[in-house]
Amino acid sequence: MSRIVPTILIFFIACAVCWYGGNILLWHIWKIIARRYGFPEGKATTLAPVVGGLERTLYIFGVMHDRYEFVTGWLVMKAFFGWIRARRSADHSNDSEGHDVLNRYNSFLIGNLLSLLIGIAVGITARWLVMIYDA
Repeated sequence: MSRIVPTILIFFIACAVCWYGGNILLWHIWKIIARRYGFPEGKATTLAPVVGGLERTLYIFGVMHDRYEFVTGWLVMKAFFGWIRARRSADHSNDSEGHDVLNRYNSFLIGNLLSLLIGIAVGITARWLVMIYDA
């Protein structure tokens, strides 16, 4: 059996675990953090689980194949568009000190960091499994 088959199989299993399990784990951790600091838990938007699953798939691929520029590029794009959204919200906010906007942006950062950590952890595990298989 060629090396590519187990690598692809491990990649797809890692993605499936990270997609479904990652969404559940991320939401659970977010609720704990929100409750701990008195921040409203809110509701996940309709496409949030899809975007989160896809971004963790990208993280897994990047880690498994030493292509960290994919991870960096995605994070830069998300931060840029997140900042634009936060700035637009600040312009229409009644909060003179900007606490509401800052809280929303911080929750955005927490969610991104949790997703990144989950994706990288699963990617490192998948890479390790491929190395064990090759040994």
